[in-house]
Amino acid sequence: MRQAEFERFLVDSEAIQSKKKAVVSRIVKALKVERELKVNLDNIVDDDEKTYELLLKI
Repeated sequence: MRQAEFERFLVDSEAIQSKKKAVVSRIVKALKVERELKVNLDNIVDDDEKTYELLLKI
């Protein structure tokens, strides 16, 4: 996962009110998914079918 880019995206998002806590929480969860399911989220989110399959696993 391109962590720095993901963090910038989250920080820039107007939908997130509690920036620091929410951003850290989302990054930690994404890294956990990558580690436990042995996937690279950058590769998964490029493909709707792969994204759906991963969501079913989560």
